[in-house]
Amino acid sequence: AKGIAEGVENSNYLLETTGADGSGHRYILTLYEKRVDEADLPFFMDLLAHLGARGCLVPRFIADTDGKRLQPLGGRPACLLEFLTGLSVTEPTPAQARACGVALGELHKAAQGFVGERRNALDKDGWHALAAKCGDDFDQIAPGLGARVAEELAFLDAHW
Repeated sequence: AKGIAEGVENSNYLLETTGADGSGHRYILTLYEKRVDEADLPFFMDLLAHLGARGCLVPRFIADTDGKRLQPLGGRPACLLEFLTGLSVTEPTPAQARACGVALGELHKAAQGFVGERRNALDKDGWHALAAKCGDDFDQIAPGLGARVAEELAFLDAHW
């Protein structure tokens, strides 16, 4: 297994297998970090399955023989996904940005009819909770940041 540095939220590893006939397969093993709520994961898995069934190029989750897509590994939830070939683009060209916009529009169309629901953890209450965790540390980052965050929270309260 080879660690993948691009993952920012979870630990991802590239797994490469070779069969007796010499054919190989590539997978991504994802270990979800402790801050991820395991109860939220089926929502995202179901959303990807919905998008894939409507022609979006998304990875397919590999289930075990009982149909389970999540397994415990090292005390954390883990899953195995198909590997999709591609590269990270750090400085997109205007043409790539345009293509991304078109793809995002297609993704939104494909998501229509998805019936899964999940509370947005970063709704206005979530932003208040996140700011509260930071306490009085805002102004240590930048002078006046605490007041700016308070203004933004008030704006969210008024316009959410």
